[in-house]
Amino acid sequence: MVANLIEEMKDPAVEAAMKLLGARGLGVTVVHGHDDTSDEMTPLPDGLVQFEDDLQVRFLRGDDAALENATPVTAAWINGEKRVIGRCRQGHTRSA
Repeated sequence: MVANLIEEMKDPAVEAAMKLLGARGLGVTVVHGHDDTSDEMTPLPDGLVQFEDDLQVRFLRGDDAALENATPVTAAWINGEKRVIGRCRQGHTRSA
């Protein structure tokens, strides 16, 4: 399932969660992947992590070595457990 964020934000429980998270500098995200054959968002395949590096986004396996020096930025409750599903590595740390 890919959530409709606008609709979900109308739910008082989601609003309360957002207020709590916002006070801690956190937010909510629509957990999703992308389909190569259409413009549709798809459920994020199990075991993949969204990886942002130098303003480019890729989807990697959770055990990919590229994720080792990346900062966790997105987490979600999936299959009964909390998981980091998004990491970011800023490009400014690379040599020119």
